[in-house]
Amino acid sequence: TGGYRGIVIYHLSQYDYVAFDRACTFDWEKDCAQTEVDEDNIFLVCSCCESKYLITDGSPVEGPAPRSLRQYSTYFDGTYLYVSNQ
Repeated sequence: TGGYRGIVIYHLSQYDYVAFDRACTFDWEKDCAQTEVDEDNIFLVCSCCESKYLITDGSPVEGPAPRSLRQYSTYFDGTYLYVSNQ
């Protein structure tokens, strides 16, 4: 939950996480413009326009998407992961 179409959290390394809004940046108002993690856990793929984004930084690598996914701030204190839009 959260974000416009949900949030994807990816564990980069032991203490590093990234979080992205699942809303595709191309035709984001369409109901189907929601990204899903691909089977290899490398890309987020839009079910509408088939744009692909790198899961590590949210940048578009294929398709009509004009910009990166919205990234949220993350902070891991060793026990809890905090995600915010600040």
